[in-house]
Amino acid sequence: MIAIIGAGLSGLSAALELTKKKQKFLLLDSANEVGGKLKTINWSNFNLDIGFQVLLSAYPSLAQIISADEFTSLNPYYFESGALILKEGKIYTLSDPMQNPKDFLKTLFCPLITLKDKLKIILLKNELKEYSYDEIWQKTSWQAQSTLEFLQTKGFSEKFIDNFAKPFWGGVFGNNSLLQNANCFVFCFKAFSEGKVFIPAKGIQELPKILQKKIPLEMLKLNSEVSSIQAENHKFKIILQDKKYYIVDAIILATELEKTYTLLNLPNENFEYDLREKYHNLYFVSKVSLYSGKKIFLNANPQAIINNGVQISNLNSHNNQTEYLISTTVLKETCCPKACIQELEALFPQAKNQITFLKSFEISGANSLFKQNHENTKIRQSSIQNLKACLPSNIFLAGEYLSQNCSQENSIKTGFKAAQECLEKFTT
Repeated sequence: MIAIIGAGLSGLSAALELTKKKQKFLLLDSANEVGGKLKTINWSNFNLDIGFQVLLSAYPSLAQIISADEFTSLNPYYFESGALILKEGKIYTLSDPMQNPKDFLKTLFCPLITLKDKLKIILLKNELKEYSYDEIWQKTSWQAQSTLEFLQTKGFSEKFIDNFAKPFWGGVFGNNSLLQNANCFVFCFKAFSEGKVFIPAKGIQELPKILQKKIPLEMLKLNSEVSSIQAENHKFKIILQDKKYYIVDAIILATELEKTYTLLNLPNENFEYDLREKYHNLYFVSKVSLYSGKKIFLNANPQAIINNGVQISNLNSHNNQTEYLISTTVLKETCCPKACIQELEALFPQAKNQITFLKSFEISGANSLFKQNHENTKIRQSSIQNLKACLPSNIFLAGEYLSQNCSQENSIKTGFKAAQECLEKFTT
């Protein structure tokens, strides 16, 4: 018997692989629903994702975990490529002319980005077609650069960096410093440019819910908080908080790095470092539309409170809207909903006195992204090496923290890999 601890995207991917190979397992999770970080709540008749999250159709592993029919059942709401850039009381459009020909002239004459920058975006997009996602991590020059250094080396202007790159990639990485490893940027840039960006109609958690349906019901144990793991005669005793226990032959730990150390009762001196980003996701409702179209908006004003946002209601073009749901991201330690409303009213004057605060989420700790700059990545990789050195041969790790880039793609890949390594041990 194999136990998988953690029913996030990594744990579910491992469970799918074991199901495919007809291997018995138990998938344990402390929550009452699957999904891990991919979580949606219903609040005031709105489906709110905890943290603005999107899915990218270009991720190769996505097609491995859901079929075409299952993808359709997600009822995907697609974003338009590019963004609206808000600066000094004006709204500018930046789009991929190949995907949105109607925005060609607006993009061509957008003064916040130079013509040279626009050509360089196309050149970079074409350059990256020559690399697979795996090859991106092997490019040593990208490993040695930050995203900012990469963009400067490619000749992108300060206008492009300040007006587009910082707010856009700040929304992706949870930090707009552009100090993230260049290969993390390249990986995401390729995925954004080669596929479509979407969210399920009912929220991001619909993806793990679909995966749950593919797993035998009796093998999933929710509300099962694991308190400790004990080695016992070449097997393991998994003890739950309610004192119930399971004896298993192998374990796939698909938990966050911090929880993994705790379950294995190992000290981790690296926890004294601030390895994760902290930001806020705030939702608002407006009685009037802020803008039309299905793009995100970027706040390029100096001293901006809101980094980026989207009028989510626009994605569902079939509904007649009387209220407009707005998701915003604030990349600051603290945030004030009232100040955000004031800024939204300044950015979209037609919404004066029309916006009300709905709900806010602090994205921090294990629910947040790892800092993906060189220093923190080095600390994290050192921690993982130390962790692996302590592992028994029949405990396997899964999770985005194992890869250089924290993404849904790598969550899925590490889940598959852990399951395959576990199966090899059982079949040899």
